[in-house]
Amino acid sequence: LHAVTRAHFLWGSVMYGYLLYDTAYTLIFWKAVGSPSFLVHHAMGLAACTFGLYYNKLAIFGMAIQVYFESTTPLLHLLGCLKLAGRARGPAYLAAG
Repeated sequence: LHAVTRAHFLWGSVMYGYLLYDTAYTLIFWKAVGSPSFLVHHAMGLAACTFGLYYNKLAIFGMAIQVYFESTTPLLHLLGCLKLAGRARGPAYLAAG
């Protein structure tokens, strides 16, 4: 569990880059798709990537990212779609966010 291969490091680096890109995209297009929930989601993912890459614990990080962080993605995308549709103050938005 603690022995991390080069493939783990590569995957973690790619994930870290993606999270940086997606965070920047969200900030640039905040009015269209941004939400505090999305920023928390990315901040937690970036923190986990940083820990995993720095301490060489990407096996643990990989499990955490798959189970928790990515399980929240569909709701976050639903929030973005509802915001784009002009329903950011409706009951569905409040229930999902």
